[in-house]
Formats: sequence, C-alpha cells, structure tokens
Amino acid sequence: MSHLGTALLSALVILTSTLSASANEPEEHYIEFANLVLNLEEIPGSDRATGYVLATACATCQPTRIEIDETTELRLNGDQVPLKKLGFKIDWQGAVFFIPGKPSIATRLMLQ
Repeated sequence: MSHLGTALLSALVILTSTLSASANEPEEHYIEFANLVLNLEEIPGSDRATGYVLATACATCQPTRIEIDETTELRLNGDQVPLKKLGFKIDWQGAVFFIPGKPSIATRLMLQ
C-alpha cells in the first residue's frame, strides 16, 4: 500500500471512530433565561450536591424538573462555586444544561 493509501486509511479509521463515539453520546439540551428553583443537598465531605432544579422558561410555561447529581457543575456569574457559596437562596435566574432522559440530568447550572 502506498504512503497516500496508508494516510487515507488512517484518516478514515479516525473519522469513523469519532463519528461512532459522538453518535453514542447523548445530545446536551438547555433552558436559558429561566426562573430556577433549587432543591439541593450537600454530599457529605464534598463541595458537590444532589437534588433537583425546577426550570421555568416563561411566565406561562410549566416547570421542568431536572435532576442534579455529583457530576453537575454549579456556576455563579460564570465561576464554578461550591454549594456553600449559594447560601440558603433557592430562587435564581439563569440557564440549565442537561442530558434528556428519564430522569433528565443537569450537566451544569449557570446561575445569576
């Protein structure tokens, strides 16, 4: 096989593996400019939280419940923060990014 043939075969293998990997990963969705109500509980011995968020996209929209687990990033004004930084406030504005499913799982909360 020529050098060009080997290079083309390598490129095809990389492209195929990249496409199949991304086809297996669920697509992330988001709700932005939402009213967010948090119900979080700190995971003992960590800065992580579990619980859920109720995200309401508009005044006439029904809230969407999205679960929060130990992998969910909590961000306040763009900076990643531990749960303790949020204090006792439960009502927020912002966006929630999530992987849809039963249940949907938040990947990150962008709070303002």
